[in-house]
Amino acid sequence: METSTIIWIVVIVVVLIALIAAAMAMSSKAKQRKHEQRREEAEEKRVQVARDESTVREREAEAAKTDADARRARADADAKRAEAERLDAQAQERSHTAAMSREGQHEQLREADQIDPRSHDGARGSDQEERGNSRRGSERDHRGDNRH
Repeated sequence: METSTIIWIVVIVVVLIALIAAAMAMSSKAKQRKHEQRREEAEEKRVQVARDESTVREREAEAAKTDADARRARADADAKRAEAERLDAQAQERSHTAAMSREGQHEQLREADQIDPRSHDGARGSDQEERGNSRRGSERDHRGDNRH
């Protein structure tokens, strides 16, 4: 081989090695740039999270307050429900007592009708009329109206 051919081969090999080295260097730099970009992106996200921390804490505090309000409202509703049940029971008891009193009055009127079936007006009507007249008579007596 001639010297010029050998020189050309050496030059081509050196150029190829230089091109490969340059390509590797550029690839390495691209990887570094990409890595740096990712690092910057991660840092930006960390900064954003730090900025949002107070907002998140406020939201957590609001959620806790709302939860406490809900529990308080449930407790109030339970207390009101218990009070309503107590009042219902009391109303039923009073209604029963009133019904028993009313029944007692009716029984006394029946007994009075058996003792003296004649009304104060002297005419014997139906039991309904009789009771009505007896009641009206007692109302007149209470009002001071003694017309019979």
